[in-house]
Amino acid sequence: MKRKVKIRASKPSINKKIDGLVEQLKDKKAGYRSGAARSLGNIDYSGVEPQVAKEVVDALTNALKCENGWFYPRLVFVRTFGEIGDPLAFSALVGVLEDENEDLRVKKKAALALREINKKNPEGTLEELTKWMHSFEFFNLAKTNPPVFYYVFDKIHEILGNDANGGIINGLSRGLDL
Repeated sequence: MKRKVKIRASKPSINKKIDGLVEQLKDKKAGYRSGAARSLGNIDYSGVEPQVAKEVVDALTNALKCENGWFYPRLVFVRTFGEIGDPLAFSALVGVLEDENEDLRVKKKAALALREINKKNPEGTLEELTKWMHSFEFFNLAKTNPPVFYYVFDKIHEILGNDANGGIINGLSRGLDL
């Protein structure tokens, strides 16, 4: 069994490593992209500036949007969001849950990643959840595709319902008559 080891290093060297891996996410070969994502997931972001983590989440989000072939790179990207633990990945992960054509294995990993992010940063998750619930995409999804909307909302409730933000989710459910 492989043991996962988090990479810790000084700020300049870890930032240089992160920059190289972010560039590798743009490579033409899916294996290189997924390898870069796995490596990004092995970095300990506790000593990294928030802006660097945001850049990683943005790069993974772009890679996820561009990946339209084989499911495996998407699975790795989604899992990496959870390993990083930055709530800014919330909208990308909800997008995976909303996608009717997405592979079920990727959706399950997205749900697990949301749970991991909420465990690591419940306040940040609540902030991102609130932004999403006040966004056009949330209400548009409710109007245009109610079955998908209820699936996504139920998934979020399932993920966060018994965690730190459970009371907020239940309050939002009552407020939206769900």
